[in-house]
Amino acid sequence: MTVVLFLVLSAGCTDASSDSTPSTETGTETDSETDSETSTETGTETGISLEISENPDLTLGALATVRLTEPGTVHVEFWNDEVGRLRTLETDSGTVLDLDVVGLRAETTYSMVAVATREDGSRLDSETRTFTSGSIPGEIPLMAAITGRDETEAMTILGPTRGLSQSGKDDDFPYLVGVDREGEVVWYYEGADIEQGPDHAGELLADGSLQIMGKGAILAVTPGGKRAWTISTANIPNAHHDAVTLPSGNVVVLTEESQDHEVPELGGEVTLLGDVLYELDEGGEVVWSWSTFDHLDITRFPGTLSLQYDDRGEGYQWTHANAITYLAAKDALLVSLRHQNQVILVDRQTSEVLWTLGKDGNFSLEESGSWFTSQHAASIPSPDQVTMYDNGNEKPDQRSRAVLYTLDTDTWQAHQTWDWDPDLYTNNLGDSDKLDNGNMLVCAGGKRDSGNARITEVNPDGELVWDLHVLDDLLVNRAERVDWVSAVE
Repeated sequence: MTVVLFLVLSAGCTDASSDSTPSTETGTETDSETDSETSTETGTETGISLEISENPDLTLGALATVRLTEPGTVHVEFWNDEVGRLRTLETDSGTVLDLDVVGLRAETTYSMVAVATREDGSRLDSETRTFTSGSIPGEIPLMAAITGRDETEAMTILGPTRGLSQSGKDDDFPYLVGVDREGEVVWYYEGADIEQGPDHAGELLADGSLQIMGKGAILAVTPGGKRAWTISTANIPNAHHDAVTLPSGNVVVLTEESQDHEVPELGGEVTLLGDVLYELDEGGEVVWSWSTFDHLDITRFPGTLSLQYDDRGEGYQWTHANAITYLAAKDALLVSLRHQNQVILVDRQTSEVLWTLGKDGNFSLEESGSWFTSQHAASIPSPDQVTMYDNGNEKPDQRSRAVLYTLDTDTWQAHQTWDWDPDLYTNNLGDSDKLDNGNMLVCAGGKRDSGNARITEVNPDGELVWDLHVLDDLLVNRAERVDWVSAVE
């Protein structure tokens, strides 16, 4: 697969801060008390220039071109009195560098400056430009009221949907939306190609693009709103819920299949709906597959959801997988089976189920913890940790929560090391992601009959860091934190 990399998000990006402070060259002479004198450089002929233009793919973004007379890395800083001073990520080294500036509020004027770090460690600032962002599509509603704030200024991507229409399917809402730390819309991706994308916020990939579950394809878009790549799902049946991009560039997609089996609890032979994983190469060809029917206990029906008949699928929803995550350390796939109340780890090389987490699985749970039911969005932030949004449909108190388990595969003990109750029961949807700072980003997706999703960042002590209440009766399946913009330290 050919992956398009925007330089602002290249694999070699570095943070602007370091242990040593580089010298700065701007349009004013340095104070005589500084350690060394620096010359005045403000234009192309003296070292650096900055050009800013509109982004035709994103009204809430700008295109920056920076030219240097000597090679260096570059980021762009942008600010106004309302938002403070923000910055893009760092590019790789070069002399002509194109960057996406994203995270702009609608119809807002910003000052912008390019900051170069040259190979000798010295810093060079361009002249300051001004840029006014465009408007956002009128269909994007007011979504959030915010309490709390931290200093990262990171953007959160969510895929809102308006809930069930008369057809029984989620109403079309063809936008993924990014909000800043004050709940203002600062990014969006629009397109009829994201049929399943609106309620699936996507996955941030290593190259900085965002993977989206699309209509007939898995696709990735850059921060600037351009299509990075597309893999067709035309060769597989009933792609649904989730996909994951492998280091090779292939994708693994969740699909649904039906088989007839004898089920005494249901009165004899019935049609069961299970799940199949398909790995597709860049041409959309199947190179590997794995079926729940071949590897799971066909007689296991742990609760009411696994015995639920699906009129649309014309069968009983036996497994209902809803999330898939890749664990590089083991070349394995973590699969969330909502109707089995279990999460499994599948070896890609042998197709063996390495372990099962949940009631009747491989792990014993310490007495102070409790198992999950009807979960969404299980992920594996490290080889010995699993986090998920525990919807709790089949619990007596129908309590929803985010939960983190630590696993010991020597003793086969599972320890519930953290959980948090959003004080909002959500009978479906939801997400829980462990962030780089150790906090959890929790998405309580809302109820189909009332909406009102809530997205919250919570620290390990259970204290709120950031709290977004989604308005207008919108549901949100998942939220994704992206590092396309950050505060200037």
